[in-house]
Amino acid sequence: MNKFLLLVYVLLALSVIVSLFGIVNTLVLSIYERTHELGMMRAIGASRRQIRQMIRYESLITGLIGGVLGLVIGVVGAVLVTTFALSGSGYVISIPVGTLVILLIASAFAGLLAAQLPARRAASSTCWARWRANRRAPTPRGAGGGESHLDLQAAGGLG
Repeated sequence: MNKFLLLVYVLLALSVIVSLFGIVNTLVLSIYERTHELGMMRAIGASRRQIRQMIRYESLITGLIGGVLGLVIGVVGAVLVTTFALSGSGYVISIPVGTLVILLIASAFAGLLAAQLPARRAASSTCWARWRANRRAPTPRGAGGGESHLDLQAAGGLG
C-alpha cells in the first residue's frame, strides 16, 4: 500500500475518534437538558429499552449526517483539486465507490458505538428521580425571591 494513502487513512481514523467524542458529548448534554422530558416519557409508559433505542437512533442519524457531509465535501474537493490544480499534470480522478460506501457504514457504526454510554445513562435513572432533579422548589412570596420559576411558566412568562 502506498505510504501516502496509509497516512490519509490514519488521519481519517483520528478524525473519526475525535468525532466520536463530539457525538458522545452532544448526546450527554442533550440527555442532561431533556431530563424532565425523559422522565415524563418513562412516567407515561416508555420502557428503558425504548429510551435507549431513541438515543441510539439520534446518534445514528448524527453519524450518518456527518458521514454523508464528509463524503460529499471530500469528493467535491477531490474533483476541484483534480480539475483545476492538477489538470495539466496528467492526474485523473478515480472515485473508489466501494471504499466510500464502507466509510459511510463505518460512520453509522461509529455513531451507534458512541451512543452506548449515553443511552444506558438515559435509561437507567427512575422517572421520579428525573422529575425531582429538574423541579425547582417555589420561593415564598414574601422572602424577596419574587415569583418562582413555576409561577412564571404558568403565567406564560417563560418559554
